[in-house]
Amino acid sequence: MAQSSATKEQKKYFEFAKNKVHEIWPTTVEKISYAMPAFYPDEKAKGRQLLIYLSLNKKWLGFYPMPAFINANEPLLNELNLNFSKGAIQIPYDTSKDILTDLLERAIEFNGRKYLEDK
Repeated sequence: MAQSSATKEQKKYFEFAKNKVHEIWPTTVEKISYAMPAFYPDEKAKGRQLLIYLSLNKKWLGFYPMPAFINANEPLLNELNLNFSKGAIQIPYDTSKDILTDLLERAIEFNGRKYLEDK
């Protein structure tokens, strides 16, 4: 979805998520990859060494935290009644910012820890 066709509230939710990523992992570097914001742990990270992708969609925030995170957190995602696949989680815009923040923190810490271990 083009950002221009998003509602003001959807854009605010999306910006909240982007700002939280930078807050959670202060050395985050944001780049565009696959036509969406990709957040890397630092300037040296490349390829699949990322923290998360985010995407502004019509009915939900696209949350792409990598398959390993989704596999490890499938019970939580089911408990939250979120739609998800191997690599993506759909977060409806009416999901509380507390839940969104918790998921961002979990995903970023999970992927960030893996990046630091693989360094």
